[in-house]
Amino acid sequence: LVSAFRATLQEISDSDMLVHVIDASNPRVTQQIESVEKILADLELNRIPQIIVLNKADLLNKADLDTLQRQIMLDRTAECVSISAIRRETLRPLVEAVAMRIGKFEVAA
Repeated sequence: LVSAFRATLQEISDSDMLVHVIDASNPRVTQQIESVEKILADLELNRIPQIIVLNKADLLNKADLDTLQRQIMLDRTAECVSISAIRRETLRPLVEAVAMRIGKFEVAA
């Protein structure tokens, strides 16, 4: 997998932020996050700030989604937001999280 995406992963090295979108309804969601984190660490890209986006939040009940989000934020330094790509109104927390991160960067003159 890494070799197939090597060019893309090399482009990531210049990034100021990663937005990691994951299917929250997948029963292996935490293992998938860990796999991506391992690849990023192996490539020394884990220094890049990250927002984990739990997509398909509408397919989980609120208690399960809250538990998953708390677990992710406790286990990682990444911010975590829940969305449903088919429900536009749920995208606001993601837009706000990205805007907050962007606001932390100074624009070069």
